[in-house]
Amino acid sequence: MKQVITTEKIKRNYKLGRVCNNCSKPIHDRGKSGLCFSCCHKGNLNPFYGKHHSEDTKKIMKEKAKFRDKTTYLGFPITPEIIEKRKNTMKINWERLTIEEKHKKLENFIKAGRKTRDTKIELIIKNILDDIGMLENIDYEMHKDINGFNIDFLVHNEFIIECYGDYWHKNPKYYNDDKAVIKRTKDINKKEFLEAKGYIFINFWEEDIHNSIDTIKQQLKIFFKDYFNLFEWESCSCM
Repeated sequence: MKQVITTEKIKRNYKLGRVCNNCSKPIHDRGKSGLCFSCCHKGNLNPFYGKHHSEDTKKIMKEKAKFRDKTTYLGFPITPEIIEKRKNTMKINWERLTIEEKHKKLENFIKAGRKTRDTKIELIIKNILDDIGMLENIDYEMHKDINGFNIDFLVHNEFIIECYGDYWHKNPKYYNDDKAVIKRTKDINKKEFLEAKGYIFINFWEEDIHNSIDTIKQQLKIFFKDYFNLFEWESCSCM
């Protein structure tokens, strides 16, 4: 039967005067090393530091594990009903989180999945911005992180330009199955979220970037308004 250590028992042990051998903090009677929790993690201060089970002990442990009921490893039986209930509970709790809270929990995972190089369509848009006189890392930034979202282009911390690959973002001209609808819904939610934060958003499809450069340049002129004319004028005056 598992021993339960109550607050009263811990207080009683502290009163007995048992303290850490290193820092003299009070410790309870279950500490075998004679050290408090903090000092136990200071390498050589811990008498068990660097020690391992012998090969004979490992073999004995493996043999005993064969006869152990695996459903009791977590302290209670694991049944398909319990597993399904856990999944549903996790899903409900996840849906309750805001976008910021979700991105905070997935921060390391999101950073690990960032692109390491520019795509062809991103380079085309980059060339357009360079041609009208904008300077990278001064007038615009690429692959900027905003609240967990990876943004293709952020211009003057106000304008957002996204390049949508026809396959990855499911161009509605070619993809209309359930998965395509889900993907486009995520992109719409991302757009609405960023617009609610005060950003001005525009996106271009891969097909249009490759085949309609003049149209895209005209759309950017309208998108940037006076900014576009300013940079285009500066670009011409420098030649």
